[in-house]
Amino acid sequence: AVWKKIKVNVTYDGNGGKGSMDGATVDKGSKYTVLPNGFTAPDDTQEFKAWEVDGKEVAPGTEITVKDNTVVKAVWKKIKVNVTYDGNGGKGSMDGATVDKGSKYTVLPNGFTAPDDTQEFKAWEVDGKEVVPGAKITVKDNTVVKAIWKDIEYKVNFDGNGGSGDMQGKTVKKGATVELPASGFTPPTGKEFNGWEINGKSYKAGESITVNGDVTVKALWKNKPVPPSTTPGKDKPGKQGKSRPQNPASGGNLSKTGANGTYSLYASLLLLATGGLFVISRRRRAQR
Repeated sequence: AVWKKIKVNVTYDGNGGKGSMDGATVDKGSKYTVLPNGFTAPDDTQEFKAWEVDGKEVAPGTEITVKDNTVVKAVWKKIKVNVTYDGNGGKGSMDGATVDKGSKYTVLPNGFTAPDDTQEFKAWEVDGKEVVPGAKITVKDNTVVKAIWKDIEYKVNFDGNGGSGDMQGKTVKKGATVELPASGFTPPTGKEFNGWEINGKSYKAGESITVNGDVTVKALWKNKPVPPSTTPGKDKPGKQGKSRPQNPASGGNLSKTGANGTYSLYASLLLLATGGLFVISRRRRAQR
């Protein structure tokens, strides 16, 4: 009798991978070296892990004993990718994650401290797009989640404090210097502008303030000065009125009472003069 080796086949199964691989026909019970993977992964989120032979994983290049027809099946695994956080100038650190490629990932709240006290967190940037904390992203590759910072802004508003009209406020960056303008309000009746008040402190127009919070700039008013009197017949302050001589003959400039008084004065003087002449005449006669 002549005996011969029984031949058995070794075949390769892509297990969802694309492409093909040549197997082999070998003697039953012989050794066989498993080939490197020649299949393409089922999708771009997976990669080759190992071969499965008789329910056990084996690496390419492993020698197996072929006891019967044998299928060498590809085993695929998810590709792992890293999610890392970049403070973009902010201080501190944040833990990232290693996840399956193509899986969903929830972006964490910001854990960095702003680069300085004039900035605050705005959003995250992922693949060039802004996303908010808590957003779910699809991680297609190693991914950097970068912090975006924005300037802190405050409002400067104007309060007419009884004045009429309106003055437009402004929004400025924290720490900005603002020059206080002249008033644009119409003063209340009898008042005039007397500067600005901020948090109980008075300022003049043209002075500058540093804005570190929302600010209300309130107008201050004062009484207008009283103008000099212009009433006819009244003297101006500090000056004495000029006396005007009265002409007794011009009756049109005197009241009736004034004219009668003048005539009485003339009559009295005439009586005195007559009496004086009488006394003088008697003295001269007595001397004779």
